[in-house]
Order: sequence, then C-alpha cells, then structure tokens
Amino acid sequence: MKKILILNYEFPPLGGGAGNATQNIARELARIGNNVLVITAWFPGCATDEVVDGYRLFRVKSKRARVDRSNIFEMLHYTRRAIVDGRDVVKEFKPDATISFFAIPSGLVACYFKKKFGVPYVVSLRGGDVPGFLPENLRWHHLFSAPLTSLVWKNAAGIVANSEGLRVLADKTASRYGKKVMMIPNGVNREVFTPRTEGSPTTKTRILFVGRLTEQKGVTYIIDAVNKILKTRSAPKGDMACDIIGDGPLREVLEKKVMELGLSDTIKFHGWVPREKLPSFYQNADLFILPSSDEGMPNVVLEAMASGLPIITTFVPGSEELVVAGENGMLVKDRTNLVPAILDFLDNREKWKAMGRASLERSKKFDWAKIAVEYANLI
Repeated sequence: MKKILILNYEFPPLGGGAGNATQNIARELARIGNNVLVITAWFPGCATDEVVDGYRLFRVKSKRARVDRSNIFEMLHYTRRAIVDGRDVVKEFKPDATISFFAIPSGLVACYFKKKFGVPYVVSLRGGDVPGFLPENLRWHHLFSAPLTSLVWKNAAGIVANSEGLRVLADKTASRYGKKVMMIPNGVNREVFTPRTEGSPTTKTRILFVGRLTEQKGVTYIIDAVNKILKTRSAPKGDMACDIIGDGPLREVLEKKVMELGLSDTIKFHGWVPREKLPSFYQNADLFILPSSDEGMPNVVLEAMASGLPIITTFVPGSEELVVAGENGMLVKDRTNLVPAILDFLDNREKWKAMGRASLERSKKFDWAKIAVEYANLI
C-alpha cells in the first residue's frame, strides 16, 4: 500500500474534466488499497475535511467564485492556501508520492512539498497547461507562466499527458529539461454512465453537447448546423431537439443567437448541471457532438461512448484517439460545416445505432479502474 497525495485546484462540484478525473482516480486508487489524500479548493456548501469513497478530501479556503471556471488570481490563491493550510496535513500524512493535476497551479504546490518534505511528484497534464495548446488563446498565458512551468517540469519525477497527441506536444517542452512525457489516457466511470435500457423517451431526435461555452468548444457551429438543416429539410422543428449542457463566457452570446434565429423551442441551454444529473441527459440523447478546435482527451466524449452514443467530433488530438471514423462516429475536418455529418445521421439511423453500440464496446478499455492501476504502477 502506498500513501498518495493528489493535488488539484478543481474537484467536483468545481471544474470540468480534470476535477472529474481527480475524483475517479482517487476513488479507484483507494479501492485497490492505497491511502489517498486529496487537497483541493473549498467552495460554499462543501465540507472542509471529510472521508469520501475511502479517501480523505481536504479542501483549503479559496477565493473561487464560480463552479465552471477560475481566473489566474484564484488559481494562485489556491497555491498559497494549499501550501499554508496543507503543510501540517501533508507532514502528518507522510505521502510516498504526489500526483498533481495541472502544472499550474497544483504543480507549484507539489514542487513545494518536494522541497519541504522530499515527496516526489508526477504532473498530469490536461491540455491548457501545455505550451502550444490553443496558441491563439493561451499564447500569452504560456509566455508569462513559462518560468513557473519550467520550475514544475524540471523537478517532476514524471510527466504524464492524457492523450497521445498531447504527449507529442508536451514532449517539445519536456525535452528541454531532459524529460520524456508518458501517456495515461482519461477514463470513464462505466458504473455511472450507462446506455438507456428502453426506447427514446420522446419521438424527437435529440442532439447533445456537454462542455464549457467557449470558442474552443465550437457550440456556435452546432447552432448554425441545426438552423441550416431545419431550413432545408421538410421535417418540422418539433422533430429535432438540441440540449446544450454547460456554462461559460459565451453563454449570453449563444443564447442571443438562438433567440434571433427563432430556435428557442429547438435548442435549450441547461447551464451548469451537477454531475449526478448528467447521465440522464446522455441516456435521453441520440447523438453527441463536440466540435472542438483543441482537446487533451475529452471526458465528455468518453461519457457519451459509455452511454452508447454515436459521436460527431473534430480531427483533433485526443478526440481522434477515441472516435474511429465509421466505427463509432464521424470525424469532421471543418467544424464550421457539421451539416453533412448530421444529415448522414438523420438519413442512416440504423448505421448510427450500430456506431452507438461500438462506442459502448470501445469505452470498456477506458474504465477508470484500469487507468488508476496505470497511475499506481507509475507511483
């Protein structure tokens, strides 16, 4: 049995994929006999210190204002509080190793605990913390954070990326420090995300998107595609529905666009949905779409796969490692034109139902229990 410290400034109900990964890996590491301590950020309504699913969850006071996103000042505040409030907890726990989700801010805490207590750490890279990821949006962030990134990567005992594409990108930076990046993929909780057992609850064709409402995720192109299809096909609007799950800086803009196009009865924004309510949205859907410009390895695609859904997504690293064109979905090169892929789904339902069954089968190799064993072996 090992004592494993896990650091992440996001943990449900906070954050997205990385928080979800942290929760699942902590549970599975504890399930196979490890002593696990997670240090994350506190949020109103959350306990500060509790035992959950066999591991200890310690939340440090933070200035986090929203569940769906965080700014750099909130991240750095977590770094300070995790060091100050977590120092005595870590000293008493005496971990054998640390897993840090993200290089910044959690990696800075891991680096401090290595210097203070001699605890080696592994950095689990998630996408935005890798130089070169989303360069049009994160170039300046990566430039100004480079000294801190360098400190964290140089002192890490191991560096892990959650997809092969991200590993290749991260290796460009890691090679400067004589490091090699390993790949351990994301996973999915197949006990929670399961296919529906009965027929569709409605006669509508239901399209689903889950994710942050940012330019990266490309929700505007889903709206454009639905609008064009409804204008060119004879089927009435009532035959199609599109559920948008998530929040973010573009929500108001996207909602306004839907209203101006007269699609408010077809496209519904549900906002930030608690994780325990997500499975029902997947089970009620017929098709999952994620037109991202960049990804690490999207948890939402894995959740859709485990729910038995066919997928339409883009040719980007991470996503193309999950979706095999013609087997469990379709990969599009131009995310501004999703219409042909959606029309193929509408016109060839039996083929796409078979793709949904292939998604379910393919999801088995990404079970969190298997992913946690890979981290345990690395430790």
